[in-house]
Amino acid sequence: MNQPLDPRRIEVLDDKSIEFLRAKSGIERLQLGISMGEDAARVLAAGVRDRSPRLTRQEVDREVARILSNADN
Repeated sequence: MNQPLDPRRIEVLDDKSIEFLRAKSGIERLQLGISMGEDAARVLAAGVRDRSPRLTRQEVDREVARILSNADN
């Protein structure tokens, strides 16, 4: 599962983003990260439902989990 770093997949933060994050406490940064992950899962779920509208909520959740678990592959 350990893959070498690919420089084409590394994003560099701009100065404004760095300033914004540095002004946050550790808990606030953690909350932002969790929120971003939840938002990503919601967007993925919407895409899965759009492609396969007959799937149940559980099936959509399983597909989102499958996609996220294979994100590095």
